[in-house]
Amino acid sequence: MPFDGGPAFPRAAFAPHDVRYEDVGIHDSQEGMTLRDYFAAAFLQGFAANPKAEAPPSSTREMEETTAELAYIYADAMIRARSAPPPPAPKKDPDPDF
Repeated sequence: MPFDGGPAFPRAAFAPHDVRYEDVGIHDSQEGMTLRDYFAAAFLQGFAANPKAEAPPSSTREMEETTAELAYIYADAMIRARSAPPPPAPKKDPDPDF
């Protein structure tokens, strides 16, 4: 899997059996945005919706670029977390009555 997490919403190429791909212009699958882009967008949506987020009254280019970079830092961390092994399951007490 590429570091970008692969496609967020992959869709295979499709056409009915009686239609040739050349006739409808379908040649490749449509991968859309990457999972990295999707995670970054989700971060930005949450950031923008947070009423307690500290932002200056007027946006500056530097603040916008810093926020976008931060979104991708979080997106990269989320992709790394997805590839980490799951935590071990909690041990069950063999006899909970004791």
